[in-house]
Amino acid sequence: NDLSKMGINVDDEYVLVLNRGQKYLNECIPDMDFSYHEHRNVSIKDFIPIAEKLTSLGYYIIRVGHKVSDYMETDNPKIIDYDNCGFRTELLDIYLAATCRYIIGTDSGYMAVPGFIFRRPMVFVDFSNFDYMPPFLSSWLIIFKKYWIVNNKRFMTVSEILESGLGRCQNSHVFKNSGIKVVNNTAEEIVEVVSEMEEKLNGTWQGTNEDEDLQKKFWSYFQSSDLHNSDGKIRGRIGANFLKQNRELIA
Repeated sequence: NDLSKMGINVDDEYVLVLNRGQKYLNECIPDMDFSYHEHRNVSIKDFIPIAEKLTSLGYYIIRVGHKVSDYMETDNPKIIDYDNCGFRTELLDIYLAATCRYIIGTDSGYMAVPGFIFRRPMVFVDFSNFDYMPPFLSSWLIIFKKYWIVNNKRFMTVSEILESGLGRCQNSHVFKNSGIKVVNNTAEEIVEVVSEMEEKLNGTWQGTNEDEDLQKKFWSYFQSSDLHNSDGKIRGRIGANFLKQNRELIA
């Protein structure tokens, strides 16, 4: 079957990795200029450290996506660059989404398949359109891109992002014209939030009172948003270490 072609047995566990690039839109809809989406793009290089770590825990890593913009450069046989290696099919896209241990990815369309349709655990990294962060399910962990104010040489706070309307901005040119640089998550931040997911799924996660306080304070800024859950309940979580390291953003 298609899994065995990738060297994966039926009892093996696999984690999906997805990074958004520009190639898909440029090739599939060449007559349109999609440069206004460039702030959403992320290099797959930032995912290699966590991919290597997860293979040491016994997982296979399958880098999903179609017409991906870059190559996952590694000699690790348990890290599979699915599309570039010619394994991808539309049917297998759906099967992997339904059966993965979880997915690590950016705000790209395929994330909806494992996360929204099949309710698989999801680590959302490099979330770029701040206001739209989805706190729908308790099995989701999120970390987001930060907004650097070029002239002031500092990051925007959560309240500044929400009040300015830039958290709803989906145009890279508007960020640039507003003097904002959208800053990607680091490979280290991705490792930390995925490690938290591993501990939660394995039942070894031990949160602290500080963690709870930071979560409540962060999500309190969203309570009045018309984009928030209709029932007003927060289920998703921001990565605990990410909040601790960026507590000045919610001061």
